[in-house]
Amino acid sequence: MSEADYVARGHDGLVRAARLDGNDIWAASLSLSAPFAVHRGASSLVAGSNPTWRDMLYKLQIRRTIIFGESFLPDNPMRNGSRKWA
Repeated sequence: MSEADYVARGHDGLVRAARLDGNDIWAASLSLSAPFAVHRGASSLVAGSNPTWRDMLYKLQIRRTIIFGESFLPDNPMRNGSRKWA
């Protein structure tokens, strides 16, 4: 969906669908957000970045923590007993 279509129709539809599904907090958050910003943020996440967010995190010269659910990553090195990601 193009940004123009999302701004014209998609955003209000998404807010309405969230309310109908009982996701009141999500609906309220979306309704306060600029539709173009929601579309641009979502498009950016789908497109990805180079370097990736994970690579940028690995290169930080500070202590860092990654939190994820046990079923989130199919290639989870923690399942094999490893304690290191990179």
